[in-house]
Amino acid sequence: MNKFSVLSILLVVTLVFSGAEESFQRVLVRNFPAPESGAIVIRNPVGLVTVRAADRSDIEIRYRLYADDGDFNKSRNLVAKMAMSTKEKDDTLQVDIELPFEHIGKLKFPRLGSRFDIESRWNGRSVKTSSHKGTEVFAELEISVPKNTAIIYEGIVAGVEFIENSGSLGIAFECGEIVLSRTSGMQKISTGKAKIKTEDVSGSVEIATGSADIEGSVYSIDRLFITSASGNIEIEAANKIQELEIAVQSGNVELNTVEIGGGEISTVSGKVKLDIDSVLTGELSIATVSGNVKIVSEAAFAIERHITLSGAISHPGIEGGTRTMEIDNPDGSGILRIDTISGDIKVDF
Repeated sequence: MNKFSVLSILLVVTLVFSGAEESFQRVLVRNFPAPESGAIVIRNPVGLVTVRAADRSDIEIRYRLYADDGDFNKSRNLVAKMAMSTKEKDDTLQVDIELPFEHIGKLKFPRLGSRFDIESRWNGRSVKTSSHKGTEVFAELEISVPKNTAIIYEGIVAGVEFIENSGSLGIAFECGEIVLSRTSGMQKISTGKAKIKTEDVSGSVEIATGSADIEGSVYSIDRLFITSASGNIEIEAANKIQELEIAVQSGNVELNTVEIGGGEISTVSGKVKLDIDSVLTGELSIATVSGNVKIVSEAAFAIERHITLSGAISHPGIEGGTRTMEIDNPDGSGILRIDTISGDIKVDF
């Protein structure tokens, strides 16, 4: 056996009855020594995953394999074709969940509270997944890892939560929900439609999404980088954001923070609301085509320019209706630039 040999294994088979005895599930627990690289790759095409970091030296995986095909025997046969496999690859523990796609026309996963129909590819196979049509098949994982474990998660549809992990984190899937709770380190997320929630997240966060909404709180951020096509962004920062870059096409951006080192916020048609409690120490640029910009601030920063082609500028020191405004910086604080084509600009101190 290699160094990723299973330390212990507990097998529990649970039958789930729903009046007509239609569904079947199997629950297992496996333990592994933590890899020397401190890295784990999790590949679960459809399911629910909770990863919790703790003061431990091994990795524990509790997983549930579930199927409901409308008939108990059919459901049991589907679960028999499901498995969790592990292997060592480049000193990394790789965990793969195998689902019986070849025996299912369309996989149903109704446990996210959102409606979707998607077609994608997994391991070279075309896979159809729906929130309301097809055969319900999925895997649910509860994973405990050492706190500094580097984690990569890949899937199609999922509801995932990462708790108190301080290692690097990479997440990539198309649709579902992502929760980051008290995580830190380098965190990269790539998703199409997944909703993203954060709770007291620290470190560096990079998010690339199609139409997902992003909301929550961050604690101490070195770099916050978000690109989104149509999702709304609402973030509250308890401490300074060292570097900020947000680019949205049609979603709205609302940011409440104590301090910003510098960066850029850009949107095509979304609204931008920025509330800075303390100080802007660097240079912050806000650009929008048709969205409105509102700055509510007690911060000390210079307004180098406000320019709008067709919108109005509202500021405590001037009359409304002005299109271009420049204010000198008397105290050497940061610089704020705002450009908009047709949106209004409002600045309150």
